[in-house]
Amino acid sequence: MSIQIVEIEFDWMLPVDPETDGEHEIDGVIRRAVSQPYERRKWYESEDAENVVFILDRRIDWSKFPQTLEHCLNELAKADRVRQNQSAFQWAVTAEDYQHSIHPIQGERSDSGRLDPQEVLANIKASELEMMVSDPAVLFHHSRSAYFRLPSGELSDYFLRVGNIQNDIQNLKILSYWSLPHLKNVDHVLSESWTISTTVAYMSQFLGYYRYNQPDVKCEWSYLEKYLSDDGRDRQHILELSRRRETSEHDVLLIISASASGKLIQRFNDIMVGDPNESRFQKLVLFALKGQSCNVPVLHSLTEFLKEKGLLGIPPHEGISDAKLIEIDKSTYIPTYRTRKLKKFQPGTDIKDAKKFFHKYAGNKIFSVSRKGKSSRTFPGRHHSFHVDILKLMDHPNFEASLLEKLQGIGCIDATIFDDSEANRMFYRVMQKAYQKKFGHTIAESIPVNSFRDISNDEKVIGWLMNEKKNILILEAIFVSGVNLADFQREIRKMMDSGVDGSAHITYLVGLFRPCSFPKKEWSKNIFPRTSSHQGFRGCMECVEEILLPLLAEEECPWKRELRAHESVIGTTVLDADEEAYLLERCERIRNPMESGLQGKDVFFSRLGQGDFNFSSGSLFLDTNKVIESNRAVGVYLGKDDIDEADLVCAVASAMQYWRNREPTNLAFVNEVPFDNMINLEVPIGINSFNDSMLRAAIWRALRPGETILEMSDSDTRSLLVPVFCEGSEDSPGQVLAGEAALAFSWQIRPAIGDRNFDRIEWKYLRELLVSIEKL
Repeated sequence: MSIQIVEIEFDWMLPVDPETDGEHEIDGVIRRAVSQPYERRKWYESEDAENVVFILDRRIDWSKFPQTLEHCLNELAKADRVRQNQSAFQWAVTAEDYQHSIHPIQGERSDSGRLDPQEVLANIKASELEMMVSDPAVLFHHSRSAYFRLPSGELSDYFLRVGNIQNDIQNLKILSYWSLPHLKNVDHVLSESWTISTTVAYMSQFLGYYRYNQPDVKCEWSYLEKYLSDDGRDRQHILELSRRRETSEHDVLLIISASASGKLIQRFNDIMVGDPNESRFQKLVLFALKGQSCNVPVLHSLTEFLKEKGLLGIPPHEGISDAKLIEIDKSTYIPTYRTRKLKKFQPGTDIKDAKKFFHKYAGNKIFSVSRKGKSSRTFPGRHHSFHVDILKLMDHPNFEASLLEKLQGIGCIDATIFDDSEANRMFYRVMQKAYQKKFGHTIAESIPVNSFRDISNDEKVIGWLMNEKKNILILEAIFVSGVNLADFQREIRKMMDSGVDGSAHITYLVGLFRPCSFPKKEWSKNIFPRTSSHQGFRGCMECVEEILLPLLAEEECPWKRELRAHESVIGTTVLDADEEAYLLERCERIRNPMESGLQGKDVFFSRLGQGDFNFSSGSLFLDTNKVIESNRAVGVYLGKDDIDEADLVCAVASAMQYWRNREPTNLAFVNEVPFDNMINLEVPIGINSFNDSMLRAAIWRALRPGETILEMSDSDTRSLLVPVFCEGSEDSPGQVLAGEAALAFSWQIRPAIGDRNFDRIEWKYLRELLVSIEKL
């Protein structure tokens, strides 16, 4: 059964009375939606489908608006509308009181009555859910020519990484929509692990929209840190949610990404045995790989889908030794297709761009580490291992100077459009000030919008975009993942598909453009002109400042890894009162740094009372004298003490990201086996380079696990590490690095320095930490 799905979304003007002026708005949206299948066929973008399905706004509980629903269905069933897709069965799908309904569209010609509506609805749901798992970045398989060793230790001829579905926000909307029947009596959504935390965050937000008339029923979300290991923190979190049920009328919904054996569900049930609130924990498996799992509700079973692809799951053991075996990384849950290859760090190339940027802005408390932030109001915030405070950046005189240079090339502007967030409002004010200096007057028209997601319905915005004589400036204070740009592009495409003849010249101006990779950078800068020039739109992206920085999952954050290491040791070893208090305080600072992040002496880990990390003024990564000079040139007076650890580690992390992306090789698995890059050992442990302890610690924090593999026979390795761990007094300058070395090299330390030297480590807690990390 072939199905073509058309989304019908309204802006948030509901409830709309069809007998008022709202009728015209509804009619216009439906008219454009009905024409989409016809236009796609006309331009050969799609073939004729047996069924055309119109999904009425997924965010709306249509049981609350029966008149509006009736009007929508009547509009869809008008004869002239039906004729546009007369060769297909036509349906409308709605969500009413958390249940999905399907409505045959009765028009001049409709044979929908010949089909079972519930069967059609099931096929629509299956079509949407199977489309997202068909992505090769979600379903990994090699037609049984290779096998995967799953995190459970079992072998399989495929691996489903549901977390990669989250790369497309439309997938999150679809998952949330079809999960509605399971969300009715829920006020907390809990995911099995961090890998699908974005999914439950979006579900919580989606449920808030759906319950717009129930403001008191808020839905929270959280996630378990690991796949229900014996980690006490996860158990404690579950029991805490159970205690909250005593004061709540609503339940917790545990979301499980996929299940084949049901082991994970059973482990959860074991934790809940005897708990008085056990029945208040609902469970939902998004994708069942072998039918039902432990009598738990399943959103969709992939059994038939996988069978059609010839995938059997766990294979017979005969012949496995002859096949290629691919391990699944237990920390990232990503297939380890890669081998390792040495890639030398080139200071002249890899440091150049990062150093220029940080010389302008370091020393002003702009940079921090391990902080939560968000660049879009329409998407949940995320953890940033390396954070840039955009408000402080835009307040710096160097930013205005760069903006003035950029305005020289952009020229005169007639109007600005921006998402009405705090950062964008500040960007607008800075822009007007710079524009006044440059051209002697301010930009006449400003149009703040609630979101770029609905500008195609904003008559004022459309009016400006249709005027070919106008120059329009779209403002975005900071670009990280591209959510706002994607929303804007989607709306531009929607306008073109609706026949809006837009001709204005559009400049998408970004205050700080900080992608995580060169491919992301090229996608961002090239996709806008390609999609917006189709019917007269002319556009380009410009950036005031640009820097490459890693964008790590919270699980991969160097400071969160440190926190997990401490938590695995504290409480299991005897510490004196002062040291225990010091370590507990450090854990608390890392655990809750969300407002300002970690800066200054909080950035690095050392022994209590050991002294400070040293950093001389002239470094290839960051020259403090040039930082002072650059700031003095624009009237900002700094001293060397103003340049702190966060400035340095962010500058080094940026340089390392340029190193990773130079001649990138770790791309998608195609024909050859790609590889991860290892840096040359002179950078992290060379005894003749980067000897300042603060700089060396910054390099270790900036490199990811696996990018530095110690050579146990290398004399530099032993010459550096043995004094750090074993020789000299506690005041030895090198020994301040012991804590950072333990976190950076973990299990490699013992073989690198030898068992005899390992036993000589005087800092008892550090020995316990190294042993614990070896087991993590």
